[in-house]
Amino acid sequence: MGIPKKPAVLPQGDPIEAIAQEIVKADKGGRAYASHFRRLALIKDFASRAELVAWLAGLSDEEIDSLAKRLQEVEGRPRPHFTAAMKLARSLAQREAEEASMPAEFPEALRWAMSRAGMGVNKLAREVGLRH
Repeated sequence: MGIPKKPAVLPQGDPIEAIAQEIVKADKGGRAYASHFRRLALIKDFASRAELVAWLAGLSDEEIDSLAKRLQEVEGRPRPHFTAAMKLARSLAQREAEEASMPAEFPEALRWAMSRAGMGVNKLAREVGLRH
């Protein structure tokens, strides 16, 4: 039983390749993690980047472990760094989803950021050194 072959780099425009390239930029060991992440193409297909990002952002650790087991069944050997690569991709997807939910206008964006940080106007004023 041979290992299924996928190109080292998927075609440009492929959602998995787009996230793999972000992994390379985000992490020192990114090339290796990106390579492991690309193996996802053997077990799952995505029509768009938005679909992939939404799916990644919602993954639990148990689901990632399940994917690693499925990949091992397909390839016939374990890939111990696949789970770490998937967790890095998940954190990138969660960050992207969070940034996409941020309002575009500055006042609304400031309110959004303050509420996410649990910060009121008075605390913000103290943080930046403003006094009455």
